[in-house]
Amino acid sequence: MDDSYIDNSAYSSEYEEFTAEKARRYCIISLLLRYGIPVVRLIIYVSILFLSVKASRSVMSDSVVFTAFGTIIQFVGYLISWVLMVNVRRQKSDYTFGNVLKWMYIADTVLLVLIVIITFIGAITSFATFVN
Repeated sequence: MDDSYIDNSAYSSEYEEFTAEKARRYCIISLLLRYGIPVVRLIIYVSILFLSVKASRSVMSDSVVFTAFGTIIQFVGYLISWVLMVNVRRQKSDYTFGNVLKWMYIADTVLLVLIVIITFIGAITSFATFVN
């Protein structure tokens, strides 16, 4: 009888052990995606603004395209950072760096939601004042 279907050695390289080094790498990549993309985006936006003003061109066309593209890239980076952090927390729940990232991301998300709510209330108040 052929017992080759029982042999799991063919899958051992696919399911490597999730080591602390791999968890650290995932956490660093997650951190860079979460907070590095907005910094790079800001630097690029300021340089586009500076070069457009220096060349006496309209800033509007460059900034609209960059803002739309940058927002999509930043949102994707935001989602991937969450996925990497959750993967680290699932695979190595006792890893401190992953736990710190989890609480940083939760606090960051709560602050973001509060800022959006405050901005929305301010916009409604301004609109109501403008209409009256």
